[in-house]
Amino acid sequence: MFSIRNVLHQFPIPPAVLGVLLAVALLAVGLFVRRLLRSRVAHRRARRAMRGEKRAATLLRAHGYRVRDAQLSVTYHPRLAGKSWPVALRADYLVTRSGKRYVAEVKTGERAPSLAHPPTRRQLLEYSVAFEVDGVLLVDVEAGLVQEVEFPRRPAGRGPSSTLAFMLLGAVVCLTLLLADRSGLLTR
Repeated sequence: MFSIRNVLHQFPIPPAVLGVLLAVALLAVGLFVRRLLRSRVAHRRARRAMRGEKRAATLLRAHGYRVRDAQLSVTYHPRLAGKSWPVALRADYLVTRSGKRYVAEVKTGERAPSLAHPPTRRQLLEYSVAFEVDGVLLVDVEAGLVQEVEFPRRPAGRGPSSTLAFMLLGAVVCLTLLLADRSGLLTR
């Protein structure tokens, strides 16, 4: 008759080795369960996104946009050290309203439909550069929102007001030194 106890008596395994084997077996089971759960979550997210994209066209029309194309692709070519790097992109919709063309990106879930979510912000910024459109729209189907995202075209940093302030400060310092020199305060 086969039993684990008989096998252990015939082939004695040190407890440390047995512990390692048990840990490896538990790790393997844990990884399998983790993969299974991730797969289920990914499928659920994909189904949610597909439902959102189907409802988005209706939502865009309700907000006065005319859907021109869906799942449009473009390849743009940023350059690094003089070398072109082709990047393929696919946007959810190309829409028009009041003579302007927009790329509309549909997002579902709690975090994705927000500019606070870095991947969404970067994606929309890239779309604003790569597609030849007048603007980019963020479509939150679950909240019923269609929002135009505007990215500033002027680089951040010191604007004209800070440059003017430094010039005025420099002029005040020079004028003070000139007056101090004329009144003899600097030669004493």
